[in-house]
Amino acid sequence: MHLLEIAASPRLNGSTSRTLLENFVSAWQRHNPSATIGRRDIGQTPPAHPSQQVIEASFVPADARDDTMHACLVSSEQCIDEFMAASHIVIATPMHNYGVPSALKAYIDNLVRNQRTFSVDPQTYAMQGLAVDKKALLIISSGQDYPAGSEAEKLDFCAPYLQAILGFIGIEDIEVVRAPNQAVPAPVSTDAVEAANTALAALAQRWA
Repeated sequence: MHLLEIAASPRLNGSTSRTLLENFVSAWQRHNPSATIGRRDIGQTPPAHPSQQVIEASFVPADARDDTMHACLVSSEQCIDEFMAASHIVIATPMHNYGVPSALKAYIDNLVRNQRTFSVDPQTYAMQGLAVDKKALLIISSGQDYPAGSEAEKLDFCAPYLQAILGFIGIEDIEVVRAPNQAVPAPVSTDAVEAANTALAALAQRWA
């Protein structure tokens, strides 16, 4: 097994999602000592947003690209290669303005590419995910709570988007652990973190 942990928070200090990620990965590694772990910190080192050159090059077959095209796709190819090499993917992110942080969106736009993480049938134009046989875990912190069935749920474009885009590229097994109410004073905020840590500790024992 190989786990890829992706940290999306731009904050190093005081980041709930980073703390939860570290706790989970440590627990998971104790239960899976032979597994290997890779890390991409897009919060601190965000990938570039795809440029016109990147977009154009990505639509050219790999064997027909010139050196300039290959060069501008290096970062995207690295993101894809390490993602596809993982059996388990953990994305830890805060919610920003009801959605994902811009660094995480840039990462996704580098990751989701035709003939790399999904394919298009040239006859039917049906699309199929290529990132199969993987498990994903989303660790999401947010300032408020967005419980299912509430009016607030309509504002949550973070978890549904991540679940949809991972499903699009072929990942069907997706766990979600939330730490809501981080803008609310303790004990509400701290209770939410404790509940998330408890859920993650339990998941670490069975997520294989």
